[in-house]
Amino acid sequence: MAREESDALAALLDLSWWQRAWTVQEAVLPKKATLYCGTMQLPLSEVKRAHLMAVSHDRNGCCVTNPQCHDVLYKFWDCIEGFRVLQEESDKDILVRMALEMFRFRHASDRRDCVYAYLGLGSKALADYTIPYETAFNDFAFLVSRLWIVFSGDL
Repeated sequence: MAREESDALAALLDLSWWQRAWTVQEAVLPKKATLYCGTMQLPLSEVKRAHLMAVSHDRNGCCVTNPQCHDVLYKFWDCIEGFRVLQEESDKDILVRMALEMFRFRHASDRRDCVYAYLGLGSKALADYTIPYETAFNDFAFLVSRLWIVFSGDL
């Protein structure tokens, strides 16, 4: 990967879209998703295809000698691989937990959205913006604990 391509990919991945919690649902739930950047648009399927090509390209070993390129590729893989894993998971009951594990460092302007952004992936729980964020986090922790007990059959 040339420096110019690496810089372009780094600029794309530095956009706030990749750091926002709600964008996980935007990327995972629809059958066809499109990324918009200014006046440009790109089908997410093309981004996923580029991801698979980048993984194949890495097997050549040529980017290992360019640390900047290698770092950008790994950041790209992390972003896209999480979407792929969530889309392919058939067990809806564990999707919320998986999303939180993979995307826990994403941001939201409302702290409650750090939980609510992932509920729509596999939970029937609804967002409640009338409660303080501490209560939302506690309620979510209780929900996850209950699911863990149900699936593991153990405390």
